[in-house]
Amino acid sequence: MSVLEGPLVFVDIETNGLSYVRGRVVEVAAIRVENGEVTQEFRSLIDPGVPLPQFITNLTGIGEADLKGAPVFMASSAFNLRYEQERWAKITFTDIKDYQKAAA
Repeated sequence: MSVLEGPLVFVDIETNGLSYVRGRVVEVAAIRVENGEVTQEFRSLIDPGVPLPQFITNLTGIGEADLKGAPVFMASSAFNLRYEQERWAKITFTDIKDYQKAAA
């Protein structure tokens, strides 16, 4: 079985800018696809702890008000990443290599 025939999880991350040094995550979203159908969805806004630039609000539609009361990245990522990994999928290096072969 090709990895493309099994369940796939697609992850999208929005940040507060383009700098890999100063950038902070403001949203994490994921969908799980099985047999061509979305079977699970996950979305969480993240408080970056710094003001959100207006150009990011214009680009993503996420504003300061949306982030008020959202969890901070460290607190949310430690819990959610472990929880979601156990609940959704266990990705291994073998899976990644199989995907790269299938996509080639």
